[in-house]
Amino acid sequence: MEATFSLIPDMQPLVSVVVPAYNIADYLPACLDSLLRQSYKNLEIIVIDDGSRDATGEILDRYAARDPRIRAVHQPNSGVMTARKKALELASGTYVCFVDGDDYLPDQAIETLCRTAISTQADIVCGDYYRVTADYCVEVHSRQTQPERGLEFLKGLLALHTDGFLWGKLYRRPLFDQLDYSRPLQYAEDLYINVQAACRQPAVVHIPQCVYCYVRRAGSLSSHTMSIDFHIRFAEQVNHYLQDHLSAEAYSEVQPWFVLMKLYFYNMYVGKSSHTWIGDNPYVQQLYAELSEPAVQRLYRAGYTASQRAILNLNRHRGTVWMGKVLTTVLRIRQSILKRIKGLSQKGKKYAA
Repeated sequence: MEATFSLIPDMQPLVSVVVPAYNIADYLPACLDSLLRQSYKNLEIIVIDDGSRDATGEILDRYAARDPRIRAVHQPNSGVMTARKKALELASGTYVCFVDGDDYLPDQAIETLCRTAISTQADIVCGDYYRVTADYCVEVHSRQTQPERGLEFLKGLLALHTDGFLWGKLYRRPLFDQLDYSRPLQYAEDLYINVQAACRQPAVVHIPQCVYCYVRRAGSLSSHTMSIDFHIRFAEQVNHYLQDHLSAEAYSEVQPWFVLMKLYFYNMYVGKSSHTWIGDNPYVQQLYAELSEPAVQRLYRAGYTASQRAILNLNRHRGTVWMGKVLTTVLRIRQSILKRIKGLSQKGKKYAA
């Protein structure tokens, strides 16, 4: 059944900003400064110091002493999912906004998101973002632009047509009641929580404004290669949740998009791993079999370029896997060059830190 949430009549509802922080002393001041500069002032900023071993905790305490909207919480290192769960337990806002402690927000971000949520009565508002590196800054735009209801948001998340990040979005607080935090993950925690929220079938609006600055830094977890065993466990975890929280009809309807999610993570694995051929793995064999199903084929051909499909075909067989690796490397270099060119052309605009 589709979840519904009543619109709060107050035009300045409280927004809870959730910030997990772990060993980011060099980045946290820029993050907190950006939150204190927000044009939207009715905020509570809950920062969870997750057992940092550097000066993160001291910096946080100094900021909390300066502004009563900042709530500093210190806990033993427990992981980002546990840190967010703790913050959500403390949050009292009508809306929730997530910000990683090494990122920052444009000055109008929360106002833009909140104004949209109020005017459209959306349960989730998704914005675009800036990808920031030491060398360039580039705008990243969502593939999704139209409002979504029912299972549409869930399908977009599973197919990775909608970014699975918690950041860059504004959520109604009740969407996070009674979610499953019991199985911490090495990767894709954001996607798993978003999938759970999406199973409640919220009303979702996408806006074309950049509302987040994602700082891509060396050594971040997103740059690491996860084992194929992790990808298998993650798929099983998502599948179990879908089975338990959707009707049989809805579960059957989202299955082609779930196959695309598995394909996305498999594609990411073979693209980053130096040991790319795992075609004899039962999970991989099943995935290739599912790709031949008509409903999946239509989505696959619509969402993957000819080059991407060629790479997946080459990685299916031991004798051609090296060719897939070469093609993957060529395409990655090309993409990196294009990003750098685009980013340098935009460098120095108002959003730069």
